[in-house]
Amino acid sequence: MSDALSIFTNLGYRAGQADTLDALGKVYQSQGKYEDAIKKYQEVLDIRREIKDRAGEATSQNNLGDAYHSLGDYNKAEQAHTKAYEIFADPEVGAIAGLANARNSLGVVYCSLKNYSEAISLIQKALERRRNSGDRAGEGDCLCNLGNIYCISTDHQDYQQAEKFYEEALSILQEIEHCEFLAKALNGLGDVCLAKKQYENAASNYKQSWQMFHDIGNPEKAQQSLRSQANSYYKLGKDLRWSKKYQEAIDAYEKAQNIFVEIGDSDRAQQSENQKAYVRRDEQLNQFVSSLIFVALRGVFALGVIVVALGVIVVALGAILLVAFIAQKVFFAVAGLISLVALIAQKIVFGLGVIIVAVAIVMPCLFVWNICAPQFKFSNSQKVFFLVLLGFVLVQPHGNYFKLPQTKTKVPSSPIIQQTSPSKALLSGYRVMCPPAIQELNVRQLPSLSASVVSTIPCDTTGVQIIGKETRAGGEVWVKIKYRKIQGWSVKRFLSKR
Repeated sequence: MSDALSIFTNLGYRAGQADTLDALGKVYQSQGKYEDAIKKYQEVLDIRREIKDRAGEATSQNNLGDAYHSLGDYNKAEQAHTKAYEIFADPEVGAIAGLANARNSLGVVYCSLKNYSEAISLIQKALERRRNSGDRAGEGDCLCNLGNIYCISTDHQDYQQAEKFYEEALSILQEIEHCEFLAKALNGLGDVCLAKKQYENAASNYKQSWQMFHDIGNPEKAQQSLRSQANSYYKLGKDLRWSKKYQEAIDAYEKAQNIFVEIGDSDRAQQSENQKAYVRRDEQLNQFVSSLIFVALRGVFALGVIVVALGVIVVALGAILLVAFIAQKVFFAVAGLISLVALIAQKIVFGLGVIIVAVAIVMPCLFVWNICAPQFKFSNSQKVFFLVLLGFVLVQPHGNYFKLPQTKTKVPSSPIIQQTSPSKALLSGYRVMCPPAIQELNVRQLPSLSASVVSTIPCDTTGVQIIGKETRAGGEVWVKIKYRKIQGWSVKRFLSKR
């Protein structure tokens, strides 16, 4: 293209020179180099004014407006598109296709300026012109622009209508294989799905949009699609977290984190990492609460069983008390009879005992008296005294013959129970294996060689712990590690199992 420009310049062919510069401007614009595109379009505008090409001048104004809009300078974009519209609307120019382009572009600018009613009116007129002229690519572009208005407008917001416009555009653009507008339609569908909280569909559309922008060499739009894809996964993780689908939420945050790392957004990558930690905490808390509820339900069930059992016991106790009352009356009657019989028997036994004791006392006394009486002569008072003394001596007990022997029972002491403490768990870990001439292993804040180093670990150090899942970034497998108070990311191949 540079050679063609040189040839046209040398030949002094100003129209060819303008066409070549215009093509260069469109290349720069598709690559996101909007300032370079504006310079080329301005040169084209000057040449076409010089050669009195009114239709070409309007086209250049339209291209300038598109570049200013992409750059975010909506006022200059409006001025350029308005000039293009005025020229194309001139009957002497008679450029129907150019008028449709100017209306569509001016409608896009009004959309950015939030003048949605005027934007819809202009774009619908451009859509009608392009359909009548058979401009399929232009028709798809207008449909995308209408879908964008109905997606973002507060006054005309209608996601169903926006989705309808985008799908109609997608069908046309897939048929004619127009990559730039097709990527625009997919990106718009992603916006609608995101607004409707269909996060997985949104991420899928953004991924396809990113691939097309990447293929046509527009890195700025490609990165925007990639960021939108990461945001979709981030919101999906939040939605899954509140639905208590914890592992799926962690996976979604992991995808978002990887994309944020890829596009160099360390802040959002760290936010995704933090959200993963919050999800794990919620999962543990939910398990704990579920366990408490389960235990509480079992306790309520057990309490119900106990209440029923107590009811049965109360009924049984009532029956037992009734039987006991009847038994008591019977027992008292029988006991009274037995007591009467026992009292009579006691009297009889006591009488017999008195007789036996009397005989036991008198018989020995008479025996001794018969032996001693012939040899001694006693007076009557001496005889009585002697008999009483003899009887006392005979009845004096010599020891307690009815005393039961008492034995002391030695209560064995309780055996001493010795408890042994369980052995301490052995720590396992990894050894730092450094390449030759390297003395320390770098520990980084994120899984990326461009991430900042938070600390270092000397080579051959043991006891390093892996505390997270593996992740792949920059052609390396990264793992999150912990050693004493040091925590961060390191390449896995520098760690060896002890």
